[in-house]
Amino acid sequence: MSKNWVLEVAAEERRKEQARTRDLASAAHHAEVVRFHLQYLMVALKDRVARDVEAFGREFPERRVSFEESRLDDGFAVRRDCYPEGHLIVTPNPYEGGIRVQYLFASEEGLSAPNLVELVPNADRGFAVHVKGSERRSFADVEQLSEFLLRPLFTGKAR
Repeated sequence: MSKNWVLEVAAEERRKEQARTRDLASAAHHAEVVRFHLQYLMVALKDRVARDVEAFGREFPERRVSFEESRLDDGFAVRRDCYPEGHLIVTPNPYEGGIRVQYLFASEEGLSAPNLVELVPNADRGFAVHVKGSERRSFADVEQLSEFLLRPLFTGKAR
């Protein structure tokens, strides 16, 4: 063994600690970028869905489709109070970096709640997302994503 083995071990431990610090800083930066992207996507999606619901409501006022923001979790809900009734709840999931989408439909067959859908933003392509747990789908913009989310509610037919 070398006479300065303690100094060699100390130098190696310092290098490891510096690498851990860099990795932690990188992970924190990545988490902040994901959080910011998710927040931006939620604001854009919320605005687009609200406009689409308003436009649909002008065309079919008898279907009583309404939009409501959730102040608690920065999400939103869309209701269809005409038979068949439907409810769409969209909430951000910052811990997993995604957006949860839940539908609930009521018809003469009873209540149905299709599987929870998780939208996962793709950092490389702006608004591109894929639907976790089902076929992979990408959406080029919030207009396409809004259509994907609202079509089942507007038509009263679950996917």
